[in-house]
Amino acid sequence: MAGAAKKKMGVAGWLGAYAVVLLVMGMMVKRIYLGWGEITRYCNLGAYILFTLALGVWIYSIITKAKVKAKEQAKTQVKLQAVEQVRPQASEARIKSREDLSEQIGELFKNLDLKGGVNYPSLYKKSIQNREETYYYHLPAGLTLSDINQKKEAFEQYLNHKIKVHIEDRMIVIKVLTKY
Repeated sequence: MAGAAKKKMGVAGWLGAYAVVLLVMGMMVKRIYLGWGEITRYCNLGAYILFTLALGVWIYSIITKAKVKAKEQAKTQVKLQAVEQVRPQASEARIKSREDLSEQIGELFKNLDLKGGVNYPSLYKKSIQNREETYYYHLPAGLTLSDINQKKEAFEQYLNHKIKVHIEDRMIVIKVLTKY
């Protein structure tokens, strides 16, 4: 317990405690031995010196703590700036990869020869939510859901994501389950 108290008090606290002890000793000597004024004068002088030292150490420790805290804040600020510079690049890469998926799906329709007559499905719109990207393609006449489902494995392997396909209001709805 004494070790824990010693750590909490610090140098300034202990110097102050010694100064109080010297003052008390000086007062006791003065009381008991009224003729020993010189000893009490030295005890009081020693106490004042220790109080001054304790005050100086205490102020120095406050200044040192403030400097250390300022350095830590500066390091944290530098780290935050570095992270802020990396984040836009990462999000731009994600957006680019998301844009590429619509192009990749369009390529797949052409490479797998999924078309109705002479027309390939064309992108109508896309929506992006947390872990799901939904692409809406116009359904050309003659193309069926079973035609697309037969090639679903090829879509999943090429896109490297699981997909769900259904038809809704003459639109092919492809939901790509991403991991972003």
